[in-house]
Amino acid sequence: MTYVDDLSDITFDAEGEDGDLVRRTLATRTWTDGGWATVMILFDERAKDRTTWRQPKLALIRLRRAGEGWKKQSSVTLPAVHASMLREELERNADKLAVPYAQGREPDDP
Repeated sequence: MTYVDDLSDITFDAEGEDGDLVRRTLATRTWTDGGWATVMILFDERAKDRTTWRQPKLALIRLRRAGEGWKKQSSVTLPAVHASMLREELERNADKLAVPYAQGREPDDP
């Protein structure tokens, strides 16, 4: 994915050659700010045995407005253990991240 018309079009679902789902999206969240967007996708992938699923991973994708759509600027994928450590660190530093919203502006709805 390098370009999407709409942010809701972003998914990590993928099928193998046999048509079976090999990667599935578990949760998504999108934040926008002007011409920029950040998309969080929680997903998992099938193990090689094709019967079990591996631990979830977290993908963070940064996009910028390009014409009528969105172009991928950068992305990072974190394994479950790193995503969990990131969550802990964000919680530990939440007071340092608190910023007042601009006048008349509210955060995106969950």
